[in-house]
Amino acid sequence: MRGLFLQATFDAHLSSAVRNHLQTYLGVHFAIHGYDLSGIRLAITMVGMIGVAVILVVVSSYIIDKRDLRR
Repeated sequence: MRGLFLQATFDAHLSSAVRNHLQTYLGVHFAIHGYDLSGIRLAITMVGMIGVAVILVVVSSYIIDKRDLRR
């Protein structure tokens, strides 16, 4: 979210060296094993993580409900 809100400020008022330092300092861009995640890649990664979390919650609740029915 920081990237979205600060993008206009970064582009209009700062030099590239200061912009890169602030982006690193504020955590605007994420890097996984040196691979920069920005824009659509970050959105796809977030949707994927949310999907995995939803699947884990559904499967665990199914297992818990099935265990409760046996009692």
